[in-house]
Amino acid sequence: MTEGEKQANEQKPRSLAKRLAVACVCVVASPFIILLLLMVLLYVPPVQRWAVRTATRIASEQTGWDIGLEEVRLKFPLDLDLRRLYVLTPDTMLSVGSVTVGVDCAHILKARLGVRAIDIQDATLDTQDLIASLRVRGYIGDFHLNADCIDLKEQTVDLTAASLRGSAVSLELQDTTVVDTTESEPVEWTIRLGKVEVRDTRVAFHMPGDTMSVSGYVSRLGIDGGNLDLGRGVYEVGSVGLRANALAYDMNYEPYLLGLDYNHLFLSDVTAAVRDVRYAGDSLSLYLTDLCAQEKSGLRLSQLRTHFLMTDEGISLRDLRLATPYSLATASATLDWDALEAGGAGNLKAELSLSVGMGDVAIVLPEYASLLPDAPLEVEASATGNVDRLALESLSLS
Repeated sequence: MTEGEKQANEQKPRSLAKRLAVACVCVVASPFIILLLLMVLLYVPPVQRWAVRTATRIASEQTGWDIGLEEVRLKFPLDLDLRRLYVLTPDTMLSVGSVTVGVDCAHILKARLGVRAIDIQDATLDTQDLIASLRVRGYIGDFHLNADCIDLKEQTVDLTAASLRGSAVSLELQDTTVVDTTESEPVEWTIRLGKVEVRDTRVAFHMPGDTMSVSGYVSRLGIDGGNLDLGRGVYEVGSVGLRANALAYDMNYEPYLLGLDYNHLFLSDVTAAVRDVRYAGDSLSLYLTDLCAQEKSGLRLSQLRTHFLMTDEGISLRDLRLATPYSLATASATLDWDALEAGGAGNLKAELSLSVGMGDVAIVLPEYASLLPDAPLEVEASATGNVDRLALESLSLS
């Protein structure tokens, strides 16, 4: 046997092993290659259109709903753009002009997601009879949301920013005797708020039978900082600012009266600022730093400020200051709920300093305007006690 033949015989096992190794690698890698190709195909517009038609058809058949989606775009890595989406059910109507979702999956292996943006534009919602006791109707002009981190393991959400503009929302309570007895799983999520803003939005609330309604036009509502612990039921907000062009309160079946009509209030040029809001079950505390408004009767609230605290034991108002162009009131008061029950051990303590200008009285009681003196009414008073015994410790009128 020649030297060349020996070398050829030695190379045959090697080449066979090499081919077997390549074949094994191809077999193992082929599912991943196919999966990668499918993922790449999802970024091709014709494949996206086919996937949309198939998905909406299957969803409609499975749910019995009328679901439509005209266009979808998926951009690398996970930016999803939906156009002209609608869902019609026997109970609900939803129509959305466009939805854009950008997801950051850099930490997905740590069970963390980042939402670079959720943008919703030109959306209409009508829940009709979906919720037994409440109907929600509205239009969303533009909604934007950023959540830097959604931790699926720790159940926390860092909501960096959210905004709503050019929208309208109506909440209508319904007459119903249906009681929802469905047991739901407890929600343990915690949401940390950054900045939340609502601009140029109409809001409305209606009681059953439209007996009472509250409506308004919010030019700006801003929330800065907060923590919403859904598991413990503790909700904290750093600060809230409000500017509203109009707020209306109406008892719709009550007649209209001259002067200050308590059943039909209409406020304009409303501004409000609140800090350190905390609600936890049976307690609520906040610091109202400022509230101003103009009522249609001519009564103007120049300032309202107070520290407010309500618990299951009582209620407290500290450093209350109320001012109008004609009048000024300062007060502090604490009231134990037990003080309102006969034989209770609770107590009331209140101090009041009041200067009432006749200009305000003439607005509230216009029929007596010609009988009022020019000088303001000055009142200084303090009281303690309860429903069984109330002591007027001091009283001064001038």
